[in-house]
Amino acid sequence: QEKNSPYVHAITGLGSGTHRASFLVTAENGTALTYYIDIKVGSGDEMITSVVTGHTIADGMIKTVAPGKTVLDMKNQLDNDNAKLQVWTADESTQLNDGDTIGTGMIVKLVINDVEKDRKTIVIKGDTDGDGFIGLLDVVIALNHYLEKAYLNGAYLEAADVDNDSSVGLLDVVIILNHYLEKQYMTYVGE
Repeated sequence: QEKNSPYVHAITGLGSGTHRASFLVTAENGTALTYYIDIKVGSGDEMITSVVTGHTIADGMIKTVAPGKTVLDMKNQLDNDNAKLQVWTADESTQLNDGDTIGTGMIVKLVINDVEKDRKTIVIKGDTDGDGFIGLLDVVIALNHYLEKAYLNGAYLEAADVDNDSSVGLLDVVIILNHYLEKQYMTYVGE
């Protein structure tokens, strides 16, 4: 629909909670039906955010985390109360301690009164193996993806796409290698 079309409506000013919106639709033959949509709006304290530090959070991922950071570093870079944040291994088998190093694929959970309200997966650009650092294995993993020998997905695919062009190419492999060789470093939020 066009932006100025009478059929396009914005729903604004909804507070947290569940809201029901109704839409009256009239067919060409004059038959009218009402459709209902329930809209659930969470309060701002029920979502993981990073306005102060400025991390890019999209597609269920925190995409701009620097290598070599600890759980506490990550918590401190988010706007939420640290006591309500938990970081788990990628397979969710172990909750990490504040001094543990974080890596790609690990999960940040916002837990309030023992209820998980939100979760985001950590992405460290160049960390394709999930150990939290940029090493030669990361270069090999990205190269294998590029050569179609072994495929990456999810947060690991996002970590390999260091030039942010939505694909993993030879340039991504070279950028990761240059970072590893200390020729040219990638930049990260919150360093």
